[in-house]
Amino acid sequence: MQYTSCFIGISVPKEFVAELHSATEAVSSTLTDLEIADMQTPHITIYYLNEQSQLDLETVVAEVRKHKNQLAGSRVEIGRMGVFGGEKPRLLYVQAECSDSLYKFHDEISVQLKMYRAVDNDFGFVPHITLGRIKSTETNNFIAHQAEVSNILQKVSLDFEVQELCIYGVDSRKVPERQTKLLTIVV
Repeated sequence: MQYTSCFIGISVPKEFVAELHSATEAVSSTLTDLEIADMQTPHITIYYLNEQSQLDLETVVAEVRKHKNQLAGSRVEIGRMGVFGGEKPRLLYVQAECSDSLYKFHDEISVQLKMYRAVDNDFGFVPHITLGRIKSTETNNFIAHQAEVSNILQKVSLDFEVQELCIYGVDSRKVPERQTKLLTIVV
């Protein structure tokens, strides 16, 4: 499979996948213009990379391994709804509340891997689990159902210790885009 981009993420433990999938389905039945994200590999996005060759991935993995120990014992809590795109929401997610060590990890990785960074957004670092893309350019559907969606997602209660970091490959040519776990690094 050819990947159009890659990213670093924290995989969601298997015991929470069903709850996350159920919430995503409930949101999808409320927001009919939501293109659900591929839930085969639910994860918290930590650092998005641009297109990478296999040789570049070796450098990325080496940097992640250098800094991974600072995440030992870190916890993640999931629950609050968020959107990227401001007044024209494009991406729906649940935000991950994390310890300071995750932000420090992100900052250090950002410096070391800046040459691989995708520069297609200026959202800043928001640890999150993507639920889906809002397909409609009209925001009325999302705004009309925003409170209902928020209530659904407030019921999601995931709290876990960071166990592994993963490198994911993304094939954006597929709809929904296909995300595959390429490599796992135990914390």
